[in-house]
Amino acid sequence: MASPTPSYTKLTYSATYPAIDPTLPALSTSGKVILVTGASGGIGRAASLSFAASGPKSLVLLGRKPDALAETANLVRSRHGDLAVETHQVDLCDAPGLRAVFDSVASKLGTIDVLVHCAGVLAPVVPLMEADPATFMDSYKTTVVGTLALAQAFVGANNQSAAGAAGHHLPKPDHGRHPVPALPRSSRRRTPTCACTTFTPADFLVWIASPEAKFLHNKIVFASWDVEELKSRETAIVGGPPGTGELWLGYQGFPRYISGQSLGRP
Repeated sequence: MASPTPSYTKLTYSATYPAIDPTLPALSTSGKVILVTGASGGIGRAASLSFAASGPKSLVLLGRKPDALAETANLVRSRHGDLAVETHQVDLCDAPGLRAVFDSVASKLGTIDVLVHCAGVLAPVVPLMEADPATFMDSYKTTVVGTLALAQAFVGANNQSAAGAAGHHLPKPDHGRHPVPALPRSSRRRTPTCACTTFTPADFLVWIASPEAKFLHNKIVFASWDVEELKSRETAIVGGPPGTGELWLGYQGFPRYISGQSLGRP
């Protein structure tokens, strides 16, 4: 029998639900450029469809497999025929190629408003002494080093785009606000044997990139958690001084001081 699944919220979901419906006006991405990595399949394809439903200005899909990437694009176009969709075949580990793609997108479309990072390689989950170093390194290179290259390309291209548009008094892109990481592959509700569909985390990604979820900046959350309960706990989650609040990783009791100033902990 599987162990009970811990959760921050009383309610958890294994299927999408009204509060994270990407067609909600509050979750609209109208006028925004959305870029999705790992769009060839899985959560990346699902996220592409969910963000397409939120009504962006443009949807940019990245992936390594051209045929699968084209299939995702065709699925989006079949449901949202008026949406501008473009695809780019690129490997996250190809830093120059990645930067070229981002520079091209930003030059043509302007600031990339939301980056949804769904690409990565998960090494087999086995006991440490049974792990294959070669397989582990392949996962590390793609998931960690590739993510570094992605962040550099994203920020660099947006900085360049903002600098070029400075004469038009456009707002500077908020790099810390909108990058959205991939979420857990599965989540559960009440029965631990119920696997969720990809549309729970995909629709949740649209919500997490919306103004409603601004209070979760720099926090760690699960796609299965009930967003209404999360919003009701905004004060506790945000906290006060740095190092306070909930849903963040750190040392218990650290920090107590910043620049010699006490954070007021007993």
